[in-house]
Amino acid sequence: MLEVRYYTVVGVYLSNIIKFVIKNQWKTRIETKELLKTESSLEAEMPAIQALTGQWWKATGSVPNAER
Repeated sequence: MLEVRYYTVVGVYLSNIIKFVIKNQWKTRIETKELLKTESSLEAEMPAIQALTGQWWKATGSVPNAER
């Protein structure tokens, strides 16, 4: 009888661990998808950002670190 209780407790414990891991993996996947969307939208805007910074550098007369 003691073995049945032991296996039941261990089974419930392992079940809870598995549920927790699956839930966290799902949450991480959703966050990763959101980050990828943000990254792709930034990549789409990058030429405009580079053009604006290039204009600012020309207007101020300063040179970016990479070109020094």
